[in-house]
Amino acid sequence: MKPAVLFLIVLYCLAAECAFGQNNLHDIRLGNVKNSVTTYRKAGEKEVITTYNSILENPRMIYEASACTVTHFEITIIPRGADLYGPFNIEGNELPIHIIEYLRKKQDEGKPVKMAIDAFQLSCNGKKEVNNGTLFYVCK
Repeated sequence: MKPAVLFLIVLYCLAAECAFGQNNLHDIRLGNVKNSVTTYRKAGEKEVITTYNSILENPRMIYEASACTVTHFEITIIPRGADLYGPFNIEGNELPIHIIEYLRKKQDEGKPVKMAIDAFQLSCNGKKEVNNGTLFYVCK
């Protein structure tokens, strides 16, 4: 294949988002939180502000764009005025009970937390996909 043709194919794939990557990280969401393109952090963008209930009603990572499922992720909780809780490597797509209990405790205390969720792995038709982008949430 000629280099010019290969270059055009690569350019097309980048423009069309052929591969799973940070450009479509906005298709991953936590629980019932409705993400937007600004959910994933780029220079100058902010976190998604949500409620504890939006997460606790459906405590799992969901990939909306296709038949893919989240099979692994990492989560770190950053409470205001306290030590980090995590990072935790999670196999599967559901938040483990200890994280759910921690979020309920912070909700009962009326204290907001920030969450950083990254190191996503997906299963798409039996094929493993990886994304190193990070989602940022603030729970109030």
